[in-house]
Amino acid sequence: MAGLIRFFRGTVRFTASGGFPERFINLCASRGYPLWDVTRGGESCGFSTWAGLYRRLRPCARRAGVRLRVGQRRGLPFLLARHRGRWGLWAGAALCLTALAVASQFVWQVRVTGNSRLPAQTILEELERQGVRPGALRSSVDARGVERRMMMELEDLGWIAVNLRGTTADVHVQERVLPPALLDRASPCNVVAAQAGQILSMKVYVGQTMVAVGDAVAKGDMLVSGVVEEPDRDIHLVAARADVTAQTARSLTVQVPLHQTRLALRGVLRRYSLRIGSLELPLWVGRPPKGRFRLERMYAPVRFLGLPTPLAVGRRQYLLLQSQSVTLTPDQAGAQARQKLAALEAERFAGAQILSRSRHISVHAGWLTLRTDYTARENIALQSEIFTQLP
Repeated sequence: MAGLIRFFRGTVRFTASGGFPERFINLCASRGYPLWDVTRGGESCGFSTWAGLYRRLRPCARRAGVRLRVGQRRGLPFLLARHRGRWGLWAGAALCLTALAVASQFVWQVRVTGNSRLPAQTILEELERQGVRPGALRSSVDARGVERRMMMELEDLGWIAVNLRGTTADVHVQERVLPPALLDRASPCNVVAAQAGQILSMKVYVGQTMVAVGDAVAKGDMLVSGVVEEPDRDIHLVAARADVTAQTARSLTVQVPLHQTRLALRGVLRRYSLRIGSLELPLWVGRPPKGRFRLERMYAPVRFLGLPTPLAVGRRQYLLLQSQSVTLTPDQAGAQARQKLAALEAERFAGAQILSRSRHISVHAGWLTLRTDYTARENIALQSEIFTQLP
């Protein structure tokens, strides 16, 4: 802060030689003239003071018999004096200040925080429809009205706050807590086996048990019936529910071709642009490249003194691609097959415990086949609706 004050007021660095420098310092102190950065070298002393006070030091110098000589002039007053005849510079500075003053009346950045389930892009698109977007006039944004309309448009929002801070619109959201899904207890159903296996344990909540622990069942066999017979021989239908854990045996097979066509990178082409709010100005002339390519877009916001500005430098990166035929070795194809198998396992055995696995690899007619046999422990209970026909 002290350095900033000295820059705006201006400072003078000077030397005092001959006479009595100590008396000169005392005379300046008695009149309240500040001196700092005092140095001594031979018969002269160096001092610094404010630019506007330097002329007032001359009477003190005459009484002390010292001669003053200016060394350096620093600060804004001297900078302005050197450029006072450059009208183009002053006109440009005035235009710059005017542009900054005008730009500060607009929203140039919309920032969304607090969301996890609801995509930020969805929130930004709805905010843009409500008038909150880069380039919008701050005075035209009714924050409280936007909050009410956003709550009506997005059902997943539990709460939203729109705060305008300078040229940034900070949007903080809180998502609605979804109630747990209710089970449909009205439709009668049985519990059947989703997979073949040997039953290890059973927990029957509703319905009549049809099998016992240790029994072997096939896929689709009835485990718990939704047709319940009461002691008085009255029969009624219920929605059977149970957890049935069984040891199952399953197989998964994946195939990978040894001869493949891949897209290889043959070059990178970069194009730059300047974005002002929602307007993008290309800094290049020409058309997009021909052939196959993948486009990546990146934007780097321009900041001034740590503050966001409406400007951003954009870069379009064209990754130029070409088809390339490759032949995999059995080891390379096997690595691809294991990756596919891992993804398939995560999908097919979700919630199950794999007890053991046995893999078999074969290569035939340009294909590598990976077959894996599994022994797993899983819940095989599956509700199956009982369709009834009224007379």
